[in-house]
Amino acid sequence: MKHNLTESQAEDAKSQASRSLEALRQSVRDAWVQVLYPASPDDSESDSQSGSGYAMRSTRIVNRGGAKSIPQAVWDKVSADGTLIEEMGPSNLQQSLEPIWPEDRQHLAVSEIRDWFASYVYLPRLRDEATLDGAIQRLVSDLAAPYVFASGFDEEKNDYVGVIDQKIGVLHNMEDGLLVRGDAVRKEGAEDGDTSESVPGDGSGGQPEDNQEDPVPPKPKPKRFFASIPIESERAGLEVARIMDGLLVELTRTKGSTLRLTLEIEGAAAEQGYPEDVVETVKANARDLKLGKDSCGFEQD
Repeated sequence: MKHNLTESQAEDAKSQASRSLEALRQSVRDAWVQVLYPASPDDSESDSQSGSGYAMRSTRIVNRGGAKSIPQAVWDKVSADGTLIEEMGPSNLQQSLEPIWPEDRQHLAVSEIRDWFASYVYLPRLRDEATLDGAIQRLVSDLAAPYVFASGFDEEKNDYVGVIDQKIGVLHNMEDGLLVRGDAVRKEGAEDGDTSESVPGDGSGGQPEDNQEDPVPPKPKPKRFFASIPIESERAGLEVARIMDGLLVELTRTKGSTLRLTLEIEGAAAEQGYPEDVVETVKANARDLKLGKDSCGFEQD
């Protein structure tokens, strides 16, 4: 279809169409304000939603003027607030697996672990398989972790193949491998004839001497930990995730230990104060987080 337009009119029409398309794109971006995701229900939700294995959660997106694409805005939000984890520490992985690893199974296929993290809402939400693979590699490399990696299991010989632990390079073909309890591998080594035992004494295999010095009394163990950590607001989600992996997970490994965390936020606007849209967004997010009016709010001075 031809239009009797001058060259100038045609350029104006193209420019108007481009502006209209951009306005439409920004309007669509502005319309996406919530990210929905499944999570483990709390006690009240479990009672009210009997039979449901999950509850829907939401977090609010801030995409002023539609400057970001929808995927970029969603990623920035969920990665910053810890809804989704980009990097997982070995202690966090170990603590996530131990409660659901059947006691009668000595190993788990990496592919099965991937399925667990993709299926179970009570496990941490990971960015992708590479995040989990990196956590497994760091777990196997951790000297204190009771796990090793094996490329397979020989059913006929009842033996693990390609066992790797601690000092390792980059693991390849992890989806075909196994995460193995270290005790299972050590038990197989003993059954194969490695039954040597250390005998206390001077190292010659004889009986220990009677004139040994009295044992040193054990040093009292610390019973309390405290920390005050400043956090950069632009990297809050990432820094909190690292604190969780490096400190919180370790502090809860001891049976019977407890933690109490308090997050204090002090926001200060410029002289003109916070604009109305910021106030409304923060209030909406506070409601989503189930914060009481007595625990947060805005002040005039």
